[in-house]
Amino acid sequence: MILFKRLTKKENYFRTSLSESLLVLVFVVGLTACSKSPVVKVENQSSVTVSNVVVSGNGFSQTIRSIAPGKTHQLTVLPAGETGVRLTFDAGEKRIDSGAQNYFEANSSYRVHTVINSNLTVTTTTDLKHY
Repeated sequence: MILFKRLTKKENYFRTSLSESLLVLVFVVGLTACSKSPVVKVENQSSVTVSNVVVSGNGFSQTIRSIAPGKTHQLTVLPAGETGVRLTFDAGEKRIDSGAQNYFEANSSYRVHTVINSNLTVTTTTDLKHY
């Protein structure tokens, strides 16, 4: 009675490739399911196009080229722990800096909505998405 069969080189290669592929798949699905990436929406409610928009916080900084009046831009950020959100942008000849606003964490349950108001001030709200 044979308990173990000696695998050919081809059978061994196939078995190894399949195992590695399954391992990569499990890893990718795990990362997707455990995403720690909050979503930040930047809405322009002013009457001017804003440009050179920088969304930043603890461990992240992303640039949006421009946002037209009435439009919203959504992005995913990767904060390094607890943070606020800071918005800087150009409106005509002015450079606007909101300073750090609100609080959120590196968790996909957080939804951050930043609004550029008609007078070019910035208002930020943060909500937790419940499942």
